[in-house]
Amino acid sequence: MADKSNENAYSTRNNEYLTRKDPEQPSVSNMISSPTYTEEIQRIDEEIQDMERLIAQKEKECEILYLFQLMHVIRGVLSQNQHLQDI
Repeated sequence: MADKSNENAYSTRNNEYLTRKDPEQPSVSNMISSPTYTEEIQRIDEEIQDMERLIAQKEKECEILYLFQLMHVIRGVLSQNQHLQDI
């Protein structure tokens, strides 16, 4: 009885087994070199770069908002101190 793993294999001269290609499955070399695969990788890379830029922009916006809030608190404290000195 033949081993099921060897059903789709054939023997070479050196007694090595090579598997036959499944016609429904693309080979790895075809997938990597195909333009659609390369385009998809490039598109994903561009999306990652866009997201990194967006994150950096949002971080700067948060830093600016934090600075404004801090300035508002400082003005409140200074205003309170001025009011206490006037009394």
